[in-house]
Amino acid sequence: MAWPEGRVIRRDLVANPLPHMHPAMVGVLYAESRSGVPTSDLPLADEVVDELVAADAVVVSSAVYNFSMLSAQKA
Repeated sequence: MAWPEGRVIRRDLVANPLPHMHPAMVGVLYAESRSGVPTSDLPLADEVVDELVAADAVVVSSAVYNFSMLSAQKA
């Protein structure tokens, strides 16, 4: 392992899909407002964003469907 003190976080989007982003969530990501966003989406969104910001590296593994990727990975 290149970083012995590092940790690996694995997210299986098939077993636990992330919800598709809705327009109100865009405002949340740009810190405009948290109103209009289902409260059930906020903790997960915060967790995923925090993981990405803290990551030194991100590896994405995906099957290729018509030379594209799953919509959940695009979001």
